[in-house]
Amino acid sequence: MAFAGGGDPRDRAQRFIARLGNADALVIYSYCGEDWVDDEAAAWARQNVAAPTARMWQELGLRPAEARRYIQRGLTPMAVARAWWQAGIPFEETASWAGAGLTPEEAAVQRARGVTAEQAETLRTLRDGR
Repeated sequence: MAFAGGGDPRDRAQRFIARLGNADALVIYSYCGEDWVDDEAAAWARQNVAAPTARMWQELGLRPAEARRYIQRGLTPMAVARAWWQAGIPFEETASWAGAGLTPEEAAVQRARGVTAEQAETLRTLRDGR
């Protein structure tokens, strides 16, 4: 198995596994199986999100902790995308509004009041501590 970034694949995998502490073994395996063992992969694995699912959340523009909030409510990436679409929120704005902590309906109200996705992104950044 070859891992991106060079080096001995076994060493890279071992370092990745060691960084994750108590993460689920099947979740860790999903990242090793996809050759995704960087810092971003570790952040997703720490949230107990398997690699294929993490890639779907990434496509929505969500960060690991943001996706975890949806996962804890039993929602899939597709269900989340559908809810935002049905509320009339453009795809490219979804992550900003969701990351700011708003529901699709709340975001629609704010957009109607003139609040922009850029302003939501600022709130997201403050909320996330970045």
